[in-house]
Amino acid sequence: MTPFREEQRERGATDRAWQALREIYSAWESSKAHTPADRLANSEFRARRYLNAHERRWCAGHYFDAIRFRRKYQWLLSRLALAENPDTLLQLHLSLAPVSTRPPHFQAIVEEERLQAAVAAMPTPDVPEDYIRYVLSFPDSLARSLLQLFPPEEAICAAQAFNRRAPTILRVNPLLVSRAEFLKVHSDLRPTPWSPWGVYAPVGANVYTLAGYREGWFEIQEEASQLSAFLARVRPGDTVVEIGAGGGGKTLVLGALMRNRGRILAIDVHEGRLKELVKRVRHAQIRCVEPLLVEADKTGKWQHRGRSWRRIEQIRSQTQCVLLDAPCSGSGVLRRSPDARWREVCIEEFSQIQRNLLLEAASLVASGGRIVYVTCAFEPQQNEEVVEWFLSTPAGRGFRKEPVLEALREAWKNAADLAEKESADKRRNASRHAEDMPPLEALCAGDYVRTWPHRHDLDAFFVALLRRCE
Repeated sequence: MTPFREEQRERGATDRAWQALREIYSAWESSKAHTPADRLANSEFRARRYLNAHERRWCAGHYFDAIRFRRKYQWLLSRLALAENPDTLLQLHLSLAPVSTRPPHFQAIVEEERLQAAVAAMPTPDVPEDYIRYVLSFPDSLARSLLQLFPPEEAICAAQAFNRRAPTILRVNPLLVSRAEFLKVHSDLRPTPWSPWGVYAPVGANVYTLAGYREGWFEIQEEASQLSAFLARVRPGDTVVEIGAGGGGKTLVLGALMRNRGRILAIDVHEGRLKELVKRVRHAQIRCVEPLLVEADKTGKWQHRGRSWRRIEQIRSQTQCVLLDAPCSGSGVLRRSPDARWREVCIEEFSQIQRNLLLEAASLVASGGRIVYVTCAFEPQQNEEVVEWFLSTPAGRGFRKEPVLEALREAWKNAADLAEKESADKRRNASRHAEDMPPLEALCAGDYVRTWPHRHDLDAFFVALLRRCE
């Protein structure tokens, strides 16, 4: 076997990066119930400006992988009869990594033979639930949900896909630049397959330094999130409500589809998120958005008071579309937020909030209008079961489910048309759109849209389309 040479060591695998990793991971273990892993990492890296770009990249990669496979490492530490703490968990993580990724003075946690014996004793795919729980490192509830949704072999494939790092996706702003124009400026980038506004970002690049960012040409937004906003199928002049607008990712899509004509009431219960939305809306030069801060109880019911409530009362039963971006457990975005799997959540509480918000949404929709119900979670208790409950209520009996494949094709074509800014381009490319349309039927699951990382390389989103027919 060729001996390891120092010059083969991965750039960034330094002793000071290893020390930073230990400190940052320990900070996450201490605050994981309160602080998302990415937010904590950003804060910790700002406090360690002595790390160069390669060291930060090395540190971030191992930090998120240690979080992602935390349960696997806990199982192995127990098998090896070693104490479990942040240091031993990270030491085990790097002991299992290639030698070239380890810092110069790193010491393996145990001898190689003993370590490999422990790994060999781990559950196999013949016991799917234990394999997903321990080898693929999922909490019991998510392992059970995957096995309820898929046959064992596919459930394992789904879990493996959730453990891979997701690509970073950019969404061009068609009000300012077409995707074709953007790609001419960035000839090394390539378009995404599902969204006609999407572009793959360079691996490991700081996208905020790319040409066009300051001008508002693009934002970061995953393809499934883009598609869910396209499905609102809003038009210029519409009155639109977005419930759970958050930082405004889908709001920007709605504003572009409406070509800045009409009005979007962007509702959220978090003031800080709405402040971020306002910044992004200005940056993207969207001028038809009105942010509204509402009060709600812990079950999601709005408190009927204040200026925002009076504003909502003015558009009751007059809205062409309500996009309900429902609060959820976030199980569908584990590729981007690996720590989400370790947060203690109560699915029943999320389900109750989702039901109450659907009732609020129904009261705003005009005759012939629609609700687009969206979650980034895969458990049926937050998706199909909530929608079926709503349709059985007095408020929901006036709604019906829309055919999703037809809606997807219409939404994709509308977005593709807008992506071509110049009328000459539109005429030239109109006949091409039908040929370029991806196989959208693959995203349909019965009456709903369901996307998956192992099937489509998309985050796991759920979308239901409900039209008021009374």
